[in-house]
Amino acid sequence: MRIPNDPELGPRAVAGGGGFINPYNFVTTPPRPDGGELGDRPPEGHDSYQRDRYTGSIPITITTRTPLLLPDQIYADPPSGEQPRRVGTRRRGTAQDAPALMNGSSVKGVLRSAYEAISNSRLAIVSQAHLLPVAIRQNQEDARIRRLRPAIVSGATHPDGSWSVDVVDALHHDDQPDLRPQPAAWVPRSLAGRLARNLGLDHPSLLDRQEVDAWIHLQRHPVAKFALWRASTVAAVGRLPRQPWQPPNEDWSVSSVDAVKVRGRLLWNHSTFPAGGGPANRSKHDERLVVTAVLNDPGAKVHLEVSENVAIDASLIRQYRGVIESYVNTHETESELRRRYGSYVWDPDRWTLTPGRTLWVHLNRDADSPTVTGIYPAIFGRDAFPIPPERMLDNSHRPATQFEDLSPADRVFGWAYATMGSTTDPTTDSTPQRSAYRGKLRVDPPAVAGDAPSVHTHPDPQWLTTLSNPKTEQYRFYVGQTDQRPLPQGRPRSTRDGYRDDRALRGRKFYIPHTDTHENEPYWNPHRPLDEHDRPAHREYLATSHAGPNTKTAITSWVPAGVTFTTTLWVANLSRTELGALLWLLALPDAAVLRMGLGKPLGFGAVRFDADWDGVRIHSRAGLIARYRSLDASLVPTVAGEELEQLVHDFDDELNETFTDVRMQFLEAAMGFTGAPVHYPRLGQPDGSPSAPDDRSMYWFVANERGPRHSLPGLGEEAPPTLPYLAPPQRRDTQRRNTGRPDRRR
Repeated sequence: MRIPNDPELGPRAVAGGGGFINPYNFVTTPPRPDGGELGDRPPEGHDSYQRDRYTGSIPITITTRTPLLLPDQIYADPPSGEQPRRVGTRRRGTAQDAPALMNGSSVKGVLRSAYEAISNSRLAIVSQAHLLPVAIRQNQEDARIRRLRPAIVSGATHPDGSWSVDVVDALHHDDQPDLRPQPAAWVPRSLAGRLARNLGLDHPSLLDRQEVDAWIHLQRHPVAKFALWRASTVAAVGRLPRQPWQPPNEDWSVSSVDAVKVRGRLLWNHSTFPAGGGPANRSKHDERLVVTAVLNDPGAKVHLEVSENVAIDASLIRQYRGVIESYVNTHETESELRRRYGSYVWDPDRWTLTPGRTLWVHLNRDADSPTVTGIYPAIFGRDAFPIPPERMLDNSHRPATQFEDLSPADRVFGWAYATMGSTTDPTTDSTPQRSAYRGKLRVDPPAVAGDAPSVHTHPDPQWLTTLSNPKTEQYRFYVGQTDQRPLPQGRPRSTRDGYRDDRALRGRKFYIPHTDTHENEPYWNPHRPLDEHDRPAHREYLATSHAGPNTKTAITSWVPAGVTFTTTLWVANLSRTELGALLWLLALPDAAVLRMGLGKPLGFGAVRFDADWDGVRIHSRAGLIARYRSLDASLVPTVAGEELEQLVHDFDDELNETFTDVRMQFLEAAMGFTGAPVHYPRLGQPDGSPSAPDDRSMYWFVANERGPRHSLPGLGEEAPPTLPYLAPPQRRDTQRRNTGRPDRRR
């Protein structure tokens, strides 16, 4: 049995070549109906068999079309030295030839994910990561950066969740009224080691937030022409020498202004911005000092202007937390050493808002009183979108919060909900409220069919290319217009053009099958060299040498293509639509697959789900009554195959009529494409032609932002959703030499 015959149901061919398919795409989530079987309603109880409902068993087979990774995480070997983490396959027993172990919960999870999409159900869960605003790198030309001011958290949290900060507006000299120097003093990094020892600290990174005294000098940058205060001498409070040392870059100094003695707190990010040569190749030369007091004032000409106890509301604090989380996610696949030197938030706990925390704020003076409209850990860093992704979900697609609002997937596969209780209002009940529904489908433990080996062990571990968490800051891929279509191409990157109230999330995320690799033995044999006749031309799943072993996983074995598992789905009290949707998934076209296990973006885990139609035993309520009245099972009526096929066709008609785009996009996501490789974005050759595997996808996104600014094309469109190989961008230092513009990195 297959869904209604359609000669066009098959993988789409990509003509012309030259582009690639992103490993994931989205199936739209259109508005949900208010009623009916595809709407929300309370589920049936488990105490009796209901009228007009179906109960019974559906034997199914699960066949692998590419290797399947069922990692035995409990017995994985941790990374050691130059070796990455190594993991093998879960087995049913301890014998060396024991068959692979597939969990029934994995089968249920795969089916639920697909069932949610085709029934346009509510999401089962929303990740905590989506509750925080997403952050992107700031545009250095943004005028707001020039209005950032150093600040210190001065007060504890208020009942409404806000904090207070003291903001340094200006530190200027009467004799130089036109200079308007930067309000935060520069502190040369070369002073770090000596200062840390004088303060009794084990490492210079601990200088952050330390209160110190300093001699600072007014200087003017000879090229960029901006004015700044720069420290020559820094010491513990009360231990500053009576005379300053010679200032760094003394030729920059404004000779008519004497050195000024100040007190303040250090804003010591400790990031070194390593270039290609690693941590030793440092380009950052100064940290910052947030001045809190002028200790000597030659001629009373130095003025420190501070806005005290300015409130930061809870929404800005959420955005700030989103910025910190963005840094952590960006550097998660790097080595610990590179994270420590390349990102100043490698330890996010140190950036928690507490009294004495130094940071940067954007101060708005247009209001009656100064207000903070943004808080940041660095002056050139990341900016958060105004709302988190979770805010962009339609209410009808949010996880159900009460028993009466269960969507089809909740009713069939089960539902759980728990409130966290109130932690701020002592007058309310802080006890968590929990609700759950068991669901109407269960899965028998799957077993390997036949006697053929179900696990292939590699002579040597195979390093997989880097897998990482979703990078939702690439909003051109995750955010769409109000109709969930891709964002217009070419718009400059901005936090005003991504996650916002008049935008929509693209839909449910699905991994696209690498169709050209299905049952492709040469491709999945890493010990056999590929030749010019093999397609795809590169093994996308194998690691490149650009990242260290701690970011990789080495696979010692996998379930090869062609292995079949058998299991049985037991259902109870399903409506015609609920059962029809489940059977529809088991009657997909021959080319369609679902995805399971580890490494789906790399092509692993393409599996076929098929019902053993001759063995299906579905009963109506009348049939079950007859079954309990008879000792002869052969006399018990079951739903005939023609009626099962009609259930599939009826659901297909309803899906095609109600959610046309959902049907088209889901089938395309299940069947994939031929003629184009599937991999994460990467740069091509200088002429834009395809390139060999490279797990540094960030460079493609950098090139994309400098040039075409592609959004992720959608499924189900007239053209396949291919992206181009972008040419490597011209180096910035080359651009500066060619244009004569100064290098203002600092």
